[in-house]
Amino acid sequence: MKTARSASSRGQLCATNQMAPPSIARHGPGASTAWYRGRAFTRLLLGGVLCLLALVYLSASSSSAASRFRQASRPYYRPWSSGSHVRTPKPKAAFVVLVREHELHDVLLTLKEIQVAFNDDVGTGYDFVFLSETKFTDYFKSRVETFLAHRPTKPRVRWGFVEDKDWKMPEHIDYYRAQAAMEVMGKSNLIPYGGSQTYRQMCRYMSYPIFEHPLVMEYDYYWRLEPHTRHFCDLTSAYEDGQWVERDPFRYMRDNGKKYAWVLSLLEYKTTVRTLMVHVHRWRDANRHLIPEQSSFDFISDDGKAYNLCHFWSNFEIADLSFYRSEAYRSFFHSLDRAGGFFYERWGDAPVHTIGAAMLLRPDEIWKVDYAGYTHPPYMTCPRDAKLASRCACDPQASFEYDRSNCEAKWDKIQGRNTTEIILDINRQRGVPEQNWTKENPVRVLPPQRLIKPPSQA
Repeated sequence: MKTARSASSRGQLCATNQMAPPSIARHGPGASTAWYRGRAFTRLLLGGVLCLLALVYLSASSSSAASRFRQASRPYYRPWSSGSHVRTPKPKAAFVVLVREHELHDVLLTLKEIQVAFNDDVGTGYDFVFLSETKFTDYFKSRVETFLAHRPTKPRVRWGFVEDKDWKMPEHIDYYRAQAAMEVMGKSNLIPYGGSQTYRQMCRYMSYPIFEHPLVMEYDYYWRLEPHTRHFCDLTSAYEDGQWVERDPFRYMRDNGKKYAWVLSLLEYKTTVRTLMVHVHRWRDANRHLIPEQSSFDFISDDGKAYNLCHFWSNFEIADLSFYRSEAYRSFFHSLDRAGGFFYERWGDAPVHTIGAAMLLRPDEIWKVDYAGYTHPPYMTCPRDAKLASRCACDPQASFEYDRSNCEAKWDKIQGRNTTEIILDINRQRGVPEQNWTKENPVRVLPPQRLIKPPSQA
């Protein structure tokens, strides 16, 4: 029995030694504890690695799902190449903002709206260039940079200083004559900023010197942005009904040969531009070789001589900077600058830009951004076309077009559009029966309870 039990024990030992690693077989059963501990540690390590991989996979899946959700909930959120359409390269363009420290709150509100409306879209993220005649504080810069750094496109922010030589009253201006003119206009209380020298300096600076600022010189296009302005419409590009709709104004202008873009037109104060057209004609007569055969001069003059006061409101303008840097426009500006009307009267940058564009550009090079909604108090524009207005948070019936102090009808004529038909279409969209028209001003859009009288019914 002893021999049998010994043999049985030896058999079990042999079986154990056959399954154990060589180290345990060599060193005996005492080494098995260390081996199993090592094997448990290995299993624990492998389990940790597998858990980590699983977490990475789930995180990636969640991110992908979130991305798909964003794209589903925001139909205009598109990658650089959508379907068969590949967008043209991003232009060298920037928003340019002339601003002061006390306007921080207003400029942040405007930045938020332009980001949401346009510059958060994929393929945009255009730079912002902030300029001032005084140094920006660190606090001001920090607030703006921090806000824009949290936007999806994280646009670059640049800060520039306006030199005295570009901002202050030029040496050739008779200071006492200018002061006397400002005093008289300021006392009238009829002209905004009539007595302000700073406002005149700003108008002169925005008329041309801004385009020679070293930071602005780095760009091909600029979009003027002002504090306390609002942007109501979704300007993002997308496929609609199987067609790619490009709403990036910079791309659209570059790809379609547009040089100047605007949204609002109105009449200037007559007393601020009494002699402006005299100096325009002097330059024009001496520089016929710089003027194209086709122009939009009829927009700013009804008889080819007198200024009808129409101008594009330049607080919203987008421009191909090659126009402002052209020989023709530079010569035109310097001629006006030497005349001194920026200070002796109160020539604004809006009429100067408008007259320059109307005289030096073909009608097809000037573009009204008809899908943009915008306000600079007290005036507002909102697309009247029902499809365009569906992308805007504004009331088309409150839009300024065709008001008695608006120049929209003159631009229609330049573009060969029938103002009467446009106004009739506005009435039709409002559901107004033709037989209910009243005898109101023929080119004024009236409040909802009133009706527009077309020119043909005058």
